[in-house]
Amino acid sequence: MTIKDKIEIGVFFAACAVALVGTMGFLWKRGDIYGPIRRGDGSASKTSTDFRKQL
Repeated sequence: MTIKDKIEIGVFFAACAVALVGTMGFLWKRGDIYGPIRRGDGSASKTSTDFRKQL
């Protein structure tokens, strides 16, 4: 693997991560994902755990 290949793969994964976070943030603002299961204590780790239990 050349350095150029590694850079291209890194950029690809970075773009995917940004897109995923942006989508989650957008849905979270709308309340589609976290709104119904948020407990009101505002703790992010608790909320994400509850989200996994819902799956």
